[in-house]
Amino acid sequence: MNNRKSIVLSSVILIILLFLPSAGISANNPKPLPESSRELTKLFCKLDFEGARLSTDSYQKSDIAKFLVPGEFESPGWDTVVLVTKYKIEKENLNDKQASVTVSYDVIGTVSSDLTVMKHKAPYTFRFKKQKNRWVMIEPYDLPQHISIDTAIKHLEGLLKIQGEVEPSTTAVIEKLKQLKRRLNKSIQPDRD
Repeated sequence: MNNRKSIVLSSVILIILLFLPSAGISANNPKPLPESSRELTKLFCKLDFEGARLSTDSYQKSDIAKFLVPGEFESPGWDTVVLVTKYKIEKENLNDKQASVTVSYDVIGTVSSDLTVMKHKAPYTFRFKKQKNRWVMIEPYDLPQHISIDTAIKHLEGLLKIQGEVEPSTTAVIEKLKQLKRRLNKSIQPDRD
């Protein structure tokens, strides 16, 4: 009886393993990509916010390249990143062949060789086209990384550990980012009486 259960269980596992790749799931791609342009935009923004486009290594490990038009996008190479506190999907327009999704970013500044603080809202429209019955992103192909303060701090501290003080201002920028983070955290804390 145990032998029969073992054979049935093995058969079920084999069937599951055979069908996972056709569902877009594999060892290299544990979760299938979202099917809608809205959900792909949300995924792009989330991965970008977390730093997926900050280095070639993180870019290649992320799912971003899987839904961009091949040859249209290159791996990261920006000198300036945009710091954002949040992003929000504002609207989606679509038909059978094309889609656009507008995202509003709450920008707090930029980082290049120094930190520049400038709070504002920045809308961006992501454009998609259908390719082989799935949405692929075609614009904006030149959008600089939109990352969180925590992501910027972690990235710069990592570079500092690996490369040392390449730019004379790296340590100063990290400290400015930490100060900005503290100021932002204080401004969103509820009053306590």
